Amino acid sequence: MELNDLIRHICNVINRHSVDFLIVGGIALGLHGDPRNSVNSADNVTEKPDLDFWYKPTHENRATLPR
Repeated sequence: MELNDLIRHICNVINRHSVDFLIVGGIALGLHGDPRNSVNSADNVTEKPDLDFWYKPTHENRATLPR
């Protein structure tokens, strides 16, 4: 599965559960036209994409998160 397809799939699952969330970090930058590579703790570019999400930290929203 390509990265864009994987992101779309994950967002679809989260949306089906009505979770309020944002994609953040390097993937978010790339989706907005400013791609940036992820780096590890040794400051080396990693081949593995780093997909970060933020969800609204309320009890109601937390209860909708898929398990």
